[in-house]
Amino acid sequence: MVAVRTRRGAVLGAWGGVGGLGAALGPLVGGALAGGAGWRAIFWLNVPVGLVLVVLGRLRLAETRGPRRKLDLAGVVLGSAGLSGVVWAVIRAGDGGWTAGGGPLALGGGVLLLVSFAWWETRAPAPMLPMRFFRSRVFAAAGLASLMMYSALFGISKLTTSPL
Repeated sequence: MVAVRTRRGAVLGAWGGVGGLGAALGPLVGGALAGGAGWRAIFWLNVPVGLVLVVLGRLRLAETRGPRRKLDLAGVVLGSAGLSGVVWAVIRAGDGGWTAGGGPLALGGGVLLLVSFAWWETRAPAPMLPMRFFRSRVFAAAGLASLMMYSALFGISKLTTSPL
């Protein structure tokens, strides 16, 4: 059991490290490339890298298939609408403050829909996200760590790309 936890932690750490590296180096490399050779040069970098990764993925990643299940359409709608409401409210808050343009309504509605999503997923016959996963401290901590890490990354990237 310890080896499994260590591997999951290593995967989460690698994922976060690559994401952080991309967030830090992406604007620098992209800006230097666009400034030196023009914005179209970005495609001359991304396309070959993407092609190499497709080939490596086909060679190194094993195909896995789980059992066929019915789509949890109610879960998809509740989760998507809830996340859309929360994200829209946060974006609007950055533009005009938390009370501007229906932000509180969108935030409250989004949170209510996400709570409804969690409630539904505990009762759905084939849940999109089984809530029993959150009984695992490793899973819950990894999810919380990812949320905090990417919130900080996107917050910093918003600060560095917005005029003050």
